[in-house]
Amino acid sequence: GIAIVDPANGYKKLMVEKTSGSGELDRKFYDADALEFQLQYNQLYLTPEGNYDAGAMFKHHNTATVVNGMQFGYVPNMAHNLLVNGDVNKNIFVAQPWNGLEHKQYQSQLLFVENDQHVRLFIENHGNEPLFFHIVGEILDRVVQGNRVQSAAT
Repeated sequence: GIAIVDPANGYKKLMVEKTSGSGELDRKFYDADALEFQLQYNQLYLTPEGNYDAGAMFKHHNTATVVNGMQFGYVPNMAHNLLVNGDVNKNIFVAQPWNGLEHKQYQSQLLFVENDQHVRLFIENHGNEPLFFHIVGEILDRVVQGNRVQSAAT
């Protein structure tokens, strides 16, 4: 298993530096408190009957990759269509085949975050395969692995 270990003295304030269009450096400070999300990735190795398949695991032939125990866990449902677009049939995403309630096993909550909110994501890979996590259309001010900053303004 994987554990999240917070710093002994707590998290520090976050300073974000951005250059404006005129070339001036803009600094913004965020409190150490943040909205936290934990995403656990696992690969499943199953037989057609749903039992564990050790042979498939040793060959790295996974049956499915799950996020927080749910396959396709990033796809929103009818409630999100209603909330965001005011219509259960007007999909948030162009390719959204899992709209009906009969497909609720494929539906999950989206990670909604307000503009300018300090967010901390914990991405955990419990599986045997590499994980290629990415965010579409956003900028991460700081990416840390362990206690080392990997990149900034990513």
